[in-house]
Amino acid sequence: MSRTDRRTRRARAAHRDDDLLTSATVLLTALEQAAPGRVAARAFDRLGMAHDASHYLLVRQAVVTSRGAAEGAGLLRVAGAGGLLHPELTASATAPETSAVARRPGAAYASVNRAGELGMTRATGQPYRHVLEVLEDVTRPTTTGDA
Repeated sequence: MSRTDRRTRRARAAHRDDDLLTSATVLLTALEQAAPGRVAARAFDRLGMAHDASHYLLVRQAVVTSRGAAEGAGLLRVAGAGGLLHPELTASATAPETSAVARRPGAAYASVNRAGELGMTRATGQPYRHVLEVLEDVTRPTTTGDA
């Protein structure tokens, strides 16, 4: 059993408030692997970040603060694999890349997967394409108008 698994189980065992407030163990484990030591899953932490939506109280399953772009990308992969695709999540996790793109515009914008293309296109407003498509464009000989 890894140290991460023990810490997550220990944290959950120490804070058993209610079944409605219990986070999903699989999600917590995946988040903890993507951002070690940065996952807040206690009921107190999650209720502090809860949102009131009419007569519903939306309580997060966990709160994670990313340290940088690589950790944010890992968290987005976890979220995408779990079906947690919210614009706010993408905007928050891609903020460092978005500011970098705004500071230094490029000739092309590439990603290694379709989810990354969509997320970064939405976040930056620039057209992201798969890295192999960009590679094909720059290495394929151009044809002249001779017919």
